[in-house]
Amino acid sequence: MPISSQSASDRLVRSTAKVLALRDGELINSGSGLLMMLYPWGRDDPRFAPALVTNRHVLEGADQITFQVPSSDTSGRRVINNHAPATGFLFHPDPTVDLCLVPVGLEMVQSEDLHSAEFISSLDIWDQDRLDQLNAIETVIMIGYPDGLRDEEQLYPISRRGITATPAFARLNGRPDFMIDCACFPGSSGSPVFLLEQGFHTDKNNNTHLGESRFGLLGFLYAGPVMNAGRLVASPPPTQLSQMVDAPLMMNLGICVRAAKLNDLIEIVRGMV
Repeated sequence: MPISSQSASDRLVRSTAKVLALRDGELINSGSGLLMMLYPWGRDDPRFAPALVTNRHVLEGADQITFQVPSSDTSGRRVINNHAPATGFLFHPDPTVDLCLVPVGLEMVQSEDLHSAEFISSLDIWDQDRLDQLNAIETVIMIGYPDGLRDEEQLYPISRRGITATPAFARLNGRPDFMIDCACFPGSSGSPVFLLEQGFHTDKNNNTHLGESRFGLLGFLYAGPVMNAGRLVASPPPTQLSQMVDAPLMMNLGICVRAAKLNDLIEIVRGMV
């Protein structure tokens, strides 16, 4: 694939897709996904496999998905549904890892439907060695479709900035996860989480690197803790039981599975081709 001349941030918003999961033609789930170019045979091999990555729980129970990417048509709304059947869903072999990969055919990549889309390289996934270079607290960018929101004219996703709430280099509760402090809502499931610092960054030894940028795919949002803001209590006659309603609220925290877990799926793709 040719190297894009766009900035990293421009590429990111054009690589994120709104994912609609369908069963018998009815919408059952809505989430976010990332268009990726997989390189199963390594950095020096030109062969690649385009795919869409999202959460397992977004696609479980679906028999078809459609995904929509930002449009390059500035004259007005241009929604294109790219269809993929359930037979193409590749769930992570560990059912506790909330990742799913959907292969995207080369014909679709080269079609007008995706001509304005960007694909993030699997070579941009940060493994443990690179994660160990990070500070305990880093600024991150999450891109997706919270509550299904987007720019409805050109289909741009919503970009949000946050920080790592737990170190990305450490396993959260012994799992290949980390937590971010960022506004996370339903519909954000499957949103990619990136490290994106353009022009300078400060390393964990407190050295500032001017003129140097850092970019990497760290993980995918899949869950978030909630809290009960209180209970709404109805006051019935004394002979009846009280009725109480919990009011759960998001805590602006999100749990992300490490992007490096995609390598397990990429290895499966390598064996299939």
